[in-house]
Amino acid sequence: MAQPSYLVKINFSLTEAAQAKIRSLTELCRVEENTDPIATISWGWSEIGTGGEYRTFEAPLLGWFVRGQLPEDAVQNVAGLEIIFNVTSSQAGLFQGRFLHFDDKRGFVLVDEKMQRGGG
Repeated sequence: MAQPSYLVKINFSLTEAAQAKIRSLTELCRVEENTDPIATISWGWSEIGTGGEYRTFEAPLLGWFVRGQLPEDAVQNVAGLEIIFNVTSSQAGLFQGRFLHFDDKRGFVLVDEKMQRGGG
């Protein structure tokens, strides 16, 4: 079967810390929103803060789609987690061959070498 034209294939791995954080936050979303969420990895470049201030940054972001909002073939699997890789083709290059890691101070970050549990 051919890959859908809208699907950007996942080209990164997850550290154990990222896997644990994605699992726990997805479960929290499931409980609090009473829905069936699928984790979404995207690339952020700006945000508007609670006070209306605008800041720019570049970092991987975690969000969720409710199952059924997108075609089922948009869902991919990494380390046993269902994930939607919601990036453009050019943004996908930022992830290529890297590891998505979670750090309590920095949040989700891309690293070039696999971080050990608790590392970062």
